[in-house]
Amino acid sequence: MALHLLWIIVLTGAITLGIERFGFNPTDQGFVVAQSWRVLHGEIPHLDIISARPLGSAYLHVLDLLLPGPLFLISIAVATLQMIILTVVLASWTSDYPLRQWGLLRTSMVVAAVFLNIHLFPINAWHTIDGIFLVVCGWWALDIGLRTDRTLLYRFGLFALGFASITKQSFVPAVAVGLVVLLVHPASKKRPRFRRLGIDIVVLLAAPLAYLLVVTAAGGFGDMLSQLTGGVAATGRRIFDPGFSSSFVIAIAVFVSAIVFIIVLPQRVPARWSRWLSVLPASVAVATVLLVVFHGRLERAGVWGIALFWMLAACVLVDALSHRTIPWRPLGLLLLAWMASLSWGYDSPTLLAGSMVLLTLDLVKRNLLLPTVSEQNLWIRRGGALAAAVTVTVVVAGFVTVEQAQNPYRDRPRDELVADLGTAIPEMRGIESNASTFAYIQQIRQCIEAYPAEDVAILPDNAFVYPALHLHNPFPLDWMLPIELIGDSRERIRAEADRMQENGQYLVLFATVGPEQLASASEVPAVVAPTAPIVDPSGVLSDIRSRLKGRAVSCGSFVGVWAPKAESPARP
Repeated sequence: MALHLLWIIVLTGAITLGIERFGFNPTDQGFVVAQSWRVLHGEIPHLDIISARPLGSAYLHVLDLLLPGPLFLISIAVATLQMIILTVVLASWTSDYPLRQWGLLRTSMVVAAVFLNIHLFPINAWHTIDGIFLVVCGWWALDIGLRTDRTLLYRFGLFALGFASITKQSFVPAVAVGLVVLLVHPASKKRPRFRRLGIDIVVLLAAPLAYLLVVTAAGGFGDMLSQLTGGVAATGRRIFDPGFSSSFVIAIAVFVSAIVFIIVLPQRVPARWSRWLSVLPASVAVATVLLVVFHGRLERAGVWGIALFWMLAACVLVDALSHRTIPWRPLGLLLLAWMASLSWGYDSPTLLAGSMVLLTLDLVKRNLLLPTVSEQNLWIRRGGALAAAVTVTVVVAGFVTVEQAQNPYRDRPRDELVADLGTAIPEMRGIESNASTFAYIQQIRQCIEAYPAEDVAILPDNAFVYPALHLHNPFPLDWMLPIELIGDSRERIRAEADRMQENGQYLVLFATVGPEQLASASEVPAVVAPTAPIVDPSGVLSDIRSRLKGRAVSCGSFVGVWAPKAESPARP
């Protein structure tokens, strides 16, 4: 276990420093941490913070703010560790193969799965990662705790499932699954559990109930209800209508044919032949899975992840028919993959791509009649399998590293990321981006220093600024993306602008350079006129600007309105 802990820590550091710290864009990155900054300072979800999702992730990532070190590098490391842990736990739980029994072969394949789960996703504090992480840990702890009669462990699992439901509505079904498992798990039938069932249900619902009570006690129940039900629905329809190209359709058809052949073959030919002949369709199945991964080129929210989903679904069905059992752990992964795809902008299960590949290969192996090998030749098969696994791991890790270097999230290729953003803002030490993004962020810091105020907002994006520079954003939303403006958001934002105008002591900056221009490293102007057009995808920024009557300012590529602090009268 010490060796497993060591490689997990080393891999976390390697991915954080070798891959994920390269590239930055002031949109998604920092959004959740900005919400954590708000709740750390006593703001109430939905009442003070507008959100289309419950803010469980904001509470979870207060940890990022409290850990020593540069905030954004720490935040990447925490999210990376979450991805590694959930991959390890899924690999152990879905295959019922305990971590203590893993050798180098199994470990190397799980490492490859970690890289595929990460693919080209910009790893940072994010509610979908939190939800997946909590559901995986919850299901594992619930199952193992019930099987081994460890009350504390299975109740931890129940609590984790409940907490997952307040990171994002997508993971509410995990609570229902937890309740069903609690009632029908084979271990539950060995002893009466009616006395403890009430406590178990309270533990399961503890996190959402506490969240509800806090928000309601503060007077935000109506706001919470309108915000959580007022957004555009995400139904996961793309999984069922992905628009596959012909190459993906052919790959899925070949894969299904191969696994059916593996099952049917032993019934049609003598056993001495089937053991050898089944190796061919198994090799085809494995090759097809790997071809889908490499053909998809790790595209963010790509259809390659959906193709892997349906390959796993076919494999689970064949496995169930073959063994005449319900493989509920693999079905759990499929359900989780669907929940992970319930997203406005990432409607694909690619965050679980590596775990789906690994479980698919596990199921293929489970149904494969391997040829018998003499003891003296056993080391040859084991050596060959180990060599293959290590090769795949190295190739996958290299593939992810190269693809990310060429195509970082909303940024330029690695050789153009020449600026350490920590030079502009110390909390961003270690994060490297292009020269245009650096100039943009440096301008933000310089403008805030040039126009000091109690309330500061940099719109429409730039949520990262508030925790990075320890600022108070007076508006109830840090990222004014049109789809995030749910319920009465616009009315509340206008009302806040009126209050700011009445109280004074504010600085509101409006970007004239959009995130797409930063991503393409277009030149950021050193000076713009105070009347320059602003980036306003929702229309609400122009409304804010018209309501603020302070001094019009221009600073770098930003224009804004400033109402400085009133100076204290001089003493006689």
